[in-house]
Amino acid sequence: MGLIEEAIADLKSQEHPNITATAKKHGCNQSTLSKRYNGIHSSRQAGYNSQCLLTPAQLKALIKYVNQLTKHSLPPTTSMVRNFAAEIIGREPGPH
Repeated sequence: MGLIEEAIADLKSQEHPNITATAKKHGCNQSTLSKRYNGIHSSRQAGYNSQCLLTPAQLKALIKYVNQLTKHSLPPTTSMVRNFAAEIIGREPGPH
């Protein structure tokens, strides 16, 4: 758990949250802690997850498909992977 997450957990346990004192206690930036605690910003990981095309389960299915093709000496082409990803998510993925 990172500094910010520990500080947020500490703030949630306080009856009257004191962001300044908690930020100093945990050695993190006060404005970052305030924004994260108040829901104005989220973590980088949460931001990344919201932009992902595939869920973790869908990604595992895609990797399993690629591994099966490779196991049978059929290395998948980019278009094969794109087509299978499109089947999984129900729409065409972007160019990247």
